[in-house]
Amino acid sequence: MFVVFCILMKKVRLVYFSSFVSGLIYGAVLDFWQIVIPHFNPDVTPVGTLPVALRAVYFIVGMLLTSFTIAVLFRVYLYPQVYDFFVKGISERFGIRQSRFKTAFDISFLIISVVMSLVLFDGFVGIGVGTLVMAVCNGTLIGLFGKFLDKFFTFEPRFKKFSKYFEI
Repeated sequence: MFVVFCILMKKVRLVYFSSFVSGLIYGAVLDFWQIVIPHFNPDVTPVGTLPVALRAVYFIVGMLLTSFTIAVLFRVYLYPQVYDFFVKGISERFGIRQSRFKTAFDISFLIISVVMSLVLFDGFVGIGVGTLVMAVCNGTLIGLFGKFLDKFFTFEPRFKKFSKYFEI
């Protein structure tokens, strides 16, 4: 995806690789929450053993937090993980509304995942109702959070010279 991004942008900049650092930070944060909240650690709480109502609450809160975080990352000069960086960069480059492009992007990759799962595993592996809900709703939620952020906050870089290195 990163290579396709660079081809579509018609350039490769060293700073683009910072999106991989975001992925490492994201993974470290997930590992941290697995330590802090035992329900998130499959070694402590086996998958599928939590009550459905609690799983639904965790899913909704997680979906809202993730969408809010991506909306913030779309407004600052630090790059999000590679797949959301792709959405941010390509939508800016071609003037496509980010929330709409994110939804189309997520649904496209959901379709690819379904096909690959059926071909490679002869069934659905790792794809459930939550995956479908996220693919359909995430872009819209990011757009709504983005409108809220734009209404109440102004994002100005503190280090203007540094921020110029992160211009797409």
